[in-house]
Amino acid sequence: MPRDLVRPRLTVTGSVVSTGRCLVVAAPDGRWAVTGSVHVALKPGDRITVQGPAAAVPPGCTADRAIGAASLTRH
Repeated sequence: MPRDLVRPRLTVTGSVVSTGRCLVVAAPDGRWAVTGSVHVALKPGDRITVQGPAAAVPPGCTADRAIGAASLTRH
């Protein structure tokens, strides 16, 4: 039986808590590193929604999980 090999698309909404070595978003379910090209200037405290596939947490990043930024919206 064929199965879908595409990674599921995730949605994470929260506040930016770090933009140093990596972009980290504090969400109700933990701290998420946002990977990929982010072309929006962000600062700690900004509220954002990120959509994309699950990703590996970058080395040295203080996050529980990671998401690849396919789209990012600042609120």
